[in-house]
Amino acid sequence: LRLYGIKCAKCSIGFSKNDFVMRARAKVYHIECFRCVACSRQLIPGDEFALREDGLFCRADHDVVERASLGAGDPLSPLHPARPLQMAAEPISARQPALRPHVHKQPEKTTRVRTVLNEKQLHTLRTCYAANPRPDALMKEQLVEMTGLSPRVIRVWFQNKRCKDKKRSIMMKQLQQQQPNDKT
Repeated sequence: LRLYGIKCAKCSIGFSKNDFVMRARAKVYHIECFRCVACSRQLIPGDEFALREDGLFCRADHDVVERASLGAGDPLSPLHPARPLQMAAEPISARQPALRPHVHKQPEKTTRVRTVLNEKQLHTLRTCYAANPRPDALMKEQLVEMTGLSPRVIRVWFQNKRCKDKKRSIMMKQLQQQQPNDKT
C-alpha cells in the first residue's frame, strides 16, 4: 500500500478501506481535501468545479482565474482554452476499484440519478395509463403536479410501460401459437 496504493491528490496520504473519497477524472481525494484551492471552500456533491493543473477550483474562482488568464494573452490562443466545469458526484467508498480508462472508450457522458417512485406516484401513473396509454400534454402537466415528478420522468415512464406491454403481448401471441402446435 505504501508503494503502490492510491494516494490523495491533495495531501498525498493514502486511503484506508473505510474512507469515502471524491473522484475528479483520474484523481482521488479525501472528502476533506476536496476543496477549492483559491477560497478553501469544501466542494460537496452537486457543486460545479474545474480541475486544472494547479488544483480544484469552485465555479466562482474558476471564472475569475479563467478571465485573468484569458485577459493576459490573446483570447483565441490555444494556450488558454476554456476549461469545462464538472459537477461533484456523491462520495464513494475507497473500497470500490478505480475505473480504468480504455483506449477505445467514448467520452464520458453525465449519468442521471435513477428515479425511484413511491407507491402513490406509481398508483397515479398506472391509473392514468389504464385510462389512456398515450396521454396528451394537458394530462402530462396534471401528472407533473399530482406526482411531483419531472415531465421527462413521466414521459419516459409511459414510454417504458408501453414498450413492456408490447413485449408482453408479443410473448403471449407466441405462446398461443406454440400451444396448438404442441397438441398436433
